[in-house]
Amino acid sequence: MKIDDLAKEDVPQIYCASGTGSRSSMRVLRQGLAVTELASTKLQAVPRGVWTIRDEDIDKLIVVSYADSTLVLSIDSSGVEDVKTSGLQLDACTIFASIWGKGQVLQVTQVNFIVLS
Repeated sequence: MKIDDLAKEDVPQIYCASGTGSRSSMRVLRQGLAVTELASTKLQAVPRGVWTIRDEDIDKLIVVSYADSTLVLSIDSSGVEDVKTSGLQLDACTIFASIWGKGQVLQVTQVNFIVLS
């Protein structure tokens, strides 16, 4: 095992050999991935949960859950925008949100399951 910045990424990596014989390999462990900020927005409070809704491997919506409400933000090349007519329930805390089935959006609140086609 060796800890060094051999890749010149300004963050040390951990290099180690694992396995035996023909199943052995060299592993490189990194602390994290670089982050590029594409857009930012102020939030009204500390969220209880955050989910992204993907369409064809691209995040299209961000669902932000608060204690008594839900905020839906759309993502596109121009930035992030608040969406009031998403079809999701905005006046309740979202417990879970995801793509379900064949491109349907699922939102689970404390009292409802909402599925949008």
